Amino acid sequence: MERLSVFGLLLAILCAITSKYGSYGDTKFSNCSKNDLEALINFQNGLEDPENRLSSWKGSNCCQWRGIDCDNSTGAVVSIDLRNPFPVNSDSSSSTNPLNSELPDWLVNISTLVHFDLSNCNLFGRIPLGFGELPNLQYFSLAGNDNLSASCSQLFRGSWKMIRYINLASNRLHGKLPSSIGNMSFLTNFDLSMNNVGGGIPSSIGKLCKLKEFDLFGNNLTGSLPEFLEGTDNCVSNSPLPNLMYLRLSNNHLQGKLPDWLGQLGNLVELDLSYNQFQGPIPASLGNLQNLTIMSLEGNEINGTLPESFGNLSELSTLDVSVNHLTAGILFPMLMLAIRKPWSNAYFNFLDRIVDKLLWVKNKRS
Repeated sequence: MERLSVFGLLLAILCAITSKYGSYGDTKFSNCSKNDLEALINFQNGLEDPENRLSSWKGSNCCQWRGIDCDNSTGAVVSIDLRNPFPVNSDSSSSTNPLNSELPDWLVNISTLVHFDLSNCNLFGRIPLGFGELPNLQYFSLAGNDNLSASCSQLFRGSWKMIRYINLASNRLHGKLPSSIGNMSFLTNFDLSMNNVGGGIPSSIGKLCKLKEFDLFGNNLTGSLPEFLEGTDNCVSNSPLPNLMYLRLSNNHLQGKLPDWLGQLGNLVELDLSYNQFQGPIPASLGNLQNLTIMSLEGNEINGTLPESFGNLSELSTLDVSVNHLTAGILFPMLMLAIRKPWSNAYFNFLDRIVDKLLWVKNKRS
């Protein structure tokens, strides 16, 4: 009787695990749906595959193919992951040859997709706008393909309700970010660095309460940062972007004054606004960023002095405010004494030449 009880308990645990994880992951026993099979075959027919990376793409059960995962109960394709771990331009001897193909419209017929990653595959042409209509898509990466293009205003027009991760870095995206990106309420990572994105940053990003990374480095952004962010009252903390850790907007054409809401990003670890055209003083509110480790403001037109509140930045290890119009002022030595944690890198370039350029390299002691 005791053995039966133990067996029953183990069986119950096994059923619970299968119920929780069996629908997505161990999918090799599924049978591929006919529509998904047709879409994948059409995709395969347009590929160059000199290293036979897709040698397993044979037979009628695409759930057994490399890079494909299916839902165990329905056989529907839920994941396509053929990413090349090395950049297209990599000299690594371990790098596999990219796929060298256009990204076809066929793939958007797989409406059950949850995960899609074809980064660093040397794909070219336009990104089918149908990807933006996939209702279940949560992870979308085409980073590092260099030659994929799309209009931001069309691709991000608001149909992605479940999306969590978007990485389209190092491509040829263009146009303006639409206000509808604020509707992606589950979004945690948004990386469009090294593209041709223009226009400004919509105030609707304030609705992205779960956002952790916002990276638009190396684009053609213009205008000022929004003075206020929309929808912050929708977040539990009633503060803007309460989970944001990385904000990278360097190497653009942004201008105007730095808004005070930057100092309300309580979980921010890295702030990079370098090489833009920001003007005016540094907001004293930036001294409230208790978790900040890197602050890069170099290469702007910022004036005034460093705020006394910077003495509160206990986690800051790197600060660069060089190539601006800052003056050190008589309080600068006292500010340095107020810093409790030694900075590993600090760069200044003051007009009053109290400190022309200062580089501190100090060993961090536990």
